[in-house]
Amino acid sequence: MLFETVSKRLGDGLASMAGLSSNPKGAVISAACVSTLSTGRIPAKPEKELQMAVVAFVRYSGGKRDSVVAAAKKGKAFNEKAGAEWFRLSQIHTGPHTGQWLVSIRWADWATYGKGQQALADNAAFQKLLADNAAMLKQEGRMIVVGVDL
Repeated sequence: MLFETVSKRLGDGLASMAGLSSNPKGAVISAACVSTLSTGRIPAKPEKELQMAVVAFVRYSGGKRDSVVAAAKKGKAFNEKAGAEWFRLSQIHTGPHTGQWLVSIRWADWATYGKGQQALADNAAFQKLLADNAAMLKQEGRMIVVGVDL
């Protein structure tokens, strides 16, 4: 179920990179394996697993400040309970997206991200929050980035 959910949202390739599998036993691959697969090179220290945090950025427009902040506080509680390391709300002050809201959510790795997304998808209260937010805000863009611990 988790693989299918992540696959629908991110595609099979990213779901596989997240360490998820359609195999019922749920085989997990390490970040070092993901690095090797994506670069074709073996990490310098393969005995040490690479830290590859996943951060989701979502931009929204609309909403009144007090309502957006209140909704973000609720979203933060749901995401952190689902395993997010942190949840941030920012307002963009320069460039072409001035005035838009930016939600940033950091997950420790792909496996944690996938498990968290599954938990949120299965949470009826969180789904209601998303529906309420969709009536207040318009999603303008979404980006997922993977950091490399240097």
